[in-house]
Amino acid sequence: MVPMRDGVRLATDIYRPAELTGPLPAILMRTPYNKQGNALAGNVFASNGYVVVVQDVRGKFGSEGEYRIYNGDMTDWSDAFDWIGHQPWSKQRIGSFGCSYLGEQQIIAAQQRHPLHIAAIPQAAGGNLGRVGRHRTFWGSVEGGANAVSINFGWMPVWASTDKGVRARPAVNIGTFLLTLPTIVKTAQLLDGAVRAMRRLVARPNASLPVRRGRMWRCSSGAFVGRWGRRPTPVVP
Repeated sequence: MVPMRDGVRLATDIYRPAELTGPLPAILMRTPYNKQGNALAGNVFASNGYVVVVQDVRGKFGSEGEYRIYNGDMTDWSDAFDWIGHQPWSKQRIGSFGCSYLGEQQIIAAQQRHPLHIAAIPQAAGGNLGRVGRHRTFWGSVEGGANAVSINFGWMPVWASTDKGVRARPAVNIGTFLLTLPTIVKTAQLLDGAVRAMRRLVARPNASLPVRRGRMWRCSSGAFVGRWGRRPTPVVP
């Protein structure tokens, strides 16, 4: 269990090369999907000379705290980097890796400009956190300013609840659902109020996003637009 600055402890697995000693570069992966599901990646990277640190985000599976989308990530990434940097096996050179939510988290991590975070591979980080040109989309939940129904009965109810683990997908008759307006009210009823994030995202899509220095960070398919070129962390999208 790795302590964060507020005292919350995050469940963390470490994969190390079997035949190497001394300080080594590290790869950090942080996930809401259960760290045990990343054993394959952990073993592959470890077999190539890296120490791999895989962590459940706060509030999920083995970690303490309350889960909300991106909750604590603005500081938890930095605290995890600091913790790795202080370990005797650490060479104080850390990369990050992961797909989808794990990729979008790396975009948040890059904002921190942490001196130990030297590379990131945010695979399929297509949450599109904000506006790209004239098109506005948010994490598959808002498309062109309209509520995307599909995520409300897919990712949201299964993963975005405050439950430690996975929630069952609700049984929904889409045809009947679409005849009931407003959809936001019917969605909340069907989900039994379990996903607070859903209403917040639909009512104000950017309200839950981390903000740095008073401005929203924008990205598309894993790459920031605008000031992305100034980020010191090399990224392979």
